[in-house]
Amino acid sequence: MSANFNAAVTSYLANISPTVLTVPFSMGMWCSLDAVGTVGRALWGLSDTGTANNYFTLKMMATEVIRLSIAAGGGEITLDANAVNPRRWNFLLAEFNTSSSRRLTMLDDRGEGMISVTGIGGADPTGIDTMTIGILSTSAGISSAPWSGKIAEFWLANSNIIMDSTRRLDKNFTNKLAYQGPFNFPHIAQNIVEYRSFRKAITPD
Repeated sequence: MSANFNAAVTSYLANISPTVLTVPFSMGMWCSLDAVGTVGRALWGLSDTGTANNYFTLKMMATEVIRLSIAAGGGEITLDANAVNPRRWNFLLAEFNTSSSRRLTMLDDRGEGMISVTGIGGADPTGIDTMTIGILSTSAGISSAPWSGKIAEFWLANSNIIMDSTRRLDKNFTNKLAYQGPFNFPHIAQNIVEYRSFRKAITPD
């Protein structure tokens, strides 16, 4: 139960009226890479399409490492997790708690191999007007190669995942969030502003 994103035809989803424009917010998704290709690919973006360097994005580097990046009119501030393995599923959780605090968490399809990294440094992108799944869109066009693989459940919440964003995410909580979904947590469910099940395809069922 997932949607196939075909890089050969640049398949992606765009929302030109994004439900989130600024921090705090959090997003979660399951993804699976088709094959190793030594090409950086974008999974998700929240961007200003009128400039080239105002965005939040989650992408895969050419080394298959998952990277969270923010640009606010200048260079990127980044956080790196682990590399993805082709044809294996990974749960990704990106938290943008404040303009100077963010966290990237990654879990494999066995509920193991959890990595959670945090970062600081001020970055507050402006002019946000588009959210994309499968690419990052800016004034430069598609700024990264499109995703090549599958994406399952995707959600976006206009809040932090835990009340105290400075607390460490434990494996038990992350597993429940990944496998049971955000609607099993009332404090997250009430703040969900975008949800895509991707049960069969990119388009709604």
